[in-house]
Amino acid sequence: FRPQREGIGSDSVCLSATSTCRSSVYSTLSAKAEEGGMSGRVGDLSPKQAEALEQFREKIQDVLPQCPYQSDHYLLRWLRARNFNVQKSEAMLRKHLEFRKNMKVDTLLTDWKPPEVLEKYVPGGFCGFDRDGNPVGYDFIGPVDMKGILLSASKQDFIKYKIRECEMLQKIYESQSKRLGKNVESMTTIYDCEGLAMKHFWKPGLDLYGELMTVVEDNYPEGLKRFFALNAPKLFSVIYNMLKPFVSEETRNKVIVLGSNWQEVLRQYIDPDELPAIYGGNLTDPDGDPRCRTKIKQGGQVPQSYYAREFLKVQYDQCVSISRGSSHQLEYEILAPGCVLRWQFCSEGADVGFGVFIKKKLGQWMKAGQMQEVVPSQRYNAHLVPEDGSITCTEPGVSEVEEGGMSGRVGDLSPKQAEALAQHLEFRKNMKVDTLLTDWKPPEVLEKYVPGGFCGFDRDGNPVGYDFISPVDMRGILLSASKQDFIKYKIRECEMLQKIYESQSKRFMALVEDNYPEGLKRFFVLKAPKLFSVLYNLLKPFVSEETRNKVMILGSNWQEVLRQYIDPDELPAIYGGNLTDPDGDPRCRTKINQGGQVPQSYYAREFLKVQYDHSVSISRGSSHQLEYEILAPGCVLRWQFCSEGGDVGFGVFIKKKLGQWMKAGQMQEVVSSQRYNAHLVPEDGSITCTEPGVYVIRFDNTYSVLQSKKVRFSVDVLLPSSDSPLSQPEASSGSEQETPSSQ
Repeated sequence: FRPQREGIGSDSVCLSATSTCRSSVYSTLSAKAEEGGMSGRVGDLSPKQAEALEQFREKIQDVLPQCPYQSDHYLLRWLRARNFNVQKSEAMLRKHLEFRKNMKVDTLLTDWKPPEVLEKYVPGGFCGFDRDGNPVGYDFIGPVDMKGILLSASKQDFIKYKIRECEMLQKIYESQSKRLGKNVESMTTIYDCEGLAMKHFWKPGLDLYGELMTVVEDNYPEGLKRFFALNAPKLFSVIYNMLKPFVSEETRNKVIVLGSNWQEVLRQYIDPDELPAIYGGNLTDPDGDPRCRTKIKQGGQVPQSYYAREFLKVQYDQCVSISRGSSHQLEYEILAPGCVLRWQFCSEGADVGFGVFIKKKLGQWMKAGQMQEVVPSQRYNAHLVPEDGSITCTEPGVSEVEEGGMSGRVGDLSPKQAEALAQHLEFRKNMKVDTLLTDWKPPEVLEKYVPGGFCGFDRDGNPVGYDFISPVDMRGILLSASKQDFIKYKIRECEMLQKIYESQSKRFMALVEDNYPEGLKRFFVLKAPKLFSVLYNLLKPFVSEETRNKVMILGSNWQEVLRQYIDPDELPAIYGGNLTDPDGDPRCRTKINQGGQVPQSYYAREFLKVQYDHSVSISRGSSHQLEYEILAPGCVLRWQFCSEGGDVGFGVFIKKKLGQWMKAGQMQEVVSSQRYNAHLVPEDGSITCTEPGVYVIRFDNTYSVLQSKKVRFSVDVLLPSSDSPLSQPEASSGSEQETPSSQ
């Protein structure tokens, strides 16, 4: 062993009878806004928070004049939003200023006239103040005709309209602060859920609300004091869970779902004279209207006369099909400043991304990230409302309008498609896919209790796969086998399917790939209850539109429909065919697993009582690294770990220099970094180190903006032989600046 470096705990290295070593390590930590019970507001700052404010103001001196406000109150909102991490707060504010410039926010209230349909049919408004002097905003879900709105105005106009409301709110804060002689910077929201129904699960509408929430959180932080939800039906929990990933934990903690006594609760926070009569107060319009319609718009069904697609019959000059996963670029060489580049477009099939870029050289294909962005690239609902716009070109150059199209076949791959192919080949290597069918034995619990299988062929010769939802005991499966084993099991099924394709191709003397380049021909859903549409909407974002178009939800005549596509002799009797197992079983259990409740005897957590050597808490948005210097090839690096509080990322990397902290992306990956359900099933593994170097074990929680994790672990380094040198464990520290995502 090399002598321990100063500053590292004495338990960093220990020798056991099996010649192993273990280390204590450093975990990155993020500051807490409520440090030491302080609120993080003016007059209530801890010394560290006050220091962070001073550093923040100094770092943004160059852009401070561009901020709408320069007070400590305003700057502290950005610091609280990022837990007083100065670097992250600075990045957030600079991004906001770029957003204000691109959206022309400073002139929205004076120079932009919203479409009439938005002013008439987007419900809500501001009315009165709570007992602390904060403005009260009202919003509704029942009267929202989101489909009608998006058929009448563009998504971008809707977002701009909501940004305009946020700017109006800033003016109310400013006025109220002067009137009361104290800082007012947040609002109380009353959200009326009466009338919430399945129509509100329309995907483009949900996507838009999710995007809007992200825009507001990123650009108007710390603006919510409390959020009351009234008249919430059971469906509210479904829609709330769908939108949860778009808001921070701090915001979610301000949501209060009220029961039948909601009027009484509202009056505790809002004086009756400031509360509309319809909500239990005394306030009415001058004509006695209890809903206060002069301040709070009520929404309603959008008349079809507003629908843009009905009257915008644009004659377009060109048409192009853009395959999935690709883009389409048009080049225009601008020789002199002052030229105007104008566009009009619509799409079919779904929304489409659009952006304008500038580059120097004509005819040279470049990725979007390699060019200078002129009009920010974003997705447009051009399948609902045609889009148009223009820019004045301020400098000469080649303007690139990107929309997407290579065929995606051999010899005709775009750079993105070639990159996707390379990623797949790397995936096969990392997962050892080529030997999954021969060298890997799945855990017994997966072979017994994961339902489904392949049985027979349809009338075109394609294999038929069966799957079930009700017999799936997913909790039991994940308490008995690791997530990685489950994924590996499903990959193994895919490889088995490729073998079936190959066999069928030879049988019919034709390549299945040439005729069915995508793996799914059609997808039948049987016996679907009403709840299926909710589950389907949750899964929709993870599948392409091409795949979704192959989904057929069958009605009561499903047996008849199946027989149209599958010969009865190839269809199990339970599904209306003639096929049975040799013993007459109509479910064909020898080919199709039926799933079922997983016995607790399989549960890994029940019998894997591992004694771990170390434990560490990893705060949200951070990571934890351990270093081991391997001096000779052949050493085995072995690990065991479990987590509390949720899943945790894990990966192994190699670098050259000991003690130098590096980001994951700066090191060579040895074991691919991925998320493990170690809170359900303990994980273990090992690698044989093929070359000397510093091996880094990295626990990752950077993806979580909500939850810190506790990880218990043991790590051993085993010598290839008794006289070989052993690695020196070393602690490393650092703070990663990766952007965290909703868990």
